[in-house]
This record gives sequence, structure tokens and C-alpha cells, in this order.
Amino acid sequence: MATWDMSDEREFMENLLCQRFNFFLLLYGLVVAGAVSARTQSHLIVILAMGALITLFLGFTIYRANFKLALIINELGKDKAHPVAVIEAEARRHRCLALFSVRWVVGWFVPLICFLSLAAGCLLALVGLLVVPQCA
Repeated sequence: MATWDMSDEREFMENLLCQRFNFFLLLYGLVVAGAVSARTQSHLIVILAMGALITLFLGFTIYRANFKLALIINELGKDKAHPVAVIEAEARRHRCLALFSVRWVVGWFVPLICFLSLAAGCLLALVGLLVVPQCA
């Protein structure tokens, strides 16, 4: 039986992060679609409030997975012969755009923006600036 090493853990955490992020985007899209199709003001408020709350909690799980992945990659980068360190050094040598990680975009920026947009929509619906159009 093979042993579990840091490279296996990195692969597991990357897949977990991607799965959580994809689920997050799907959920956000469903909440926005639900808000657009709301028929009453109270339904709009409930949909946006529940969506904001769920995206906030799911965003915390994405942040944690991203943080753990960063720790793993930093640990693997200490071994200069590991592919993570080799590729990082090669990217820096070629002065490509990958001089620093942009995992923070997936790890906290996108979840935060999605949560804030739903929370703002909920607040706007509460004060009456975002209203459900009435059908005749």
C-alpha cells in the first residue's frame, strides 16, 4: 500500500478547492436566477438573504481550503527538487505574469464579491430600491 505524501495532499486540496469553488459559482447563479424570477418583494428579500448567508458560509470553506493549499505549496516549495519549486523558479526566470500566486482571487475575492452583491441586493430590496416588477 502506497503512503500518502505532501504531493498527494496538494492534489487532494486542489481538487477540493476547485469542487467547492465550482459549487459556489453554481449556487450563486441559482440564487441570482431565483431573485430575478421572484414574484413578490418578500420572496426577493428571502431569496437574497438566504443566498447571502449560504454563500458566506460556503465562502468560509473555500477560504480555508485555499489557505491549507497555500501552506502545502509553501512546504513543497522548500524542496528545490520538487516540481512545484522547479516550475516556480522557471516562471520567475522567464519573468512571466506568474511572479506571484493569484489563488487569492478564487480563495477569497470572488466569494467575498458574490456575498457582498447578494447582501447589497437584500438591503436594497429591504429599503425598497430594488423592487419586483408587478405584472398586469
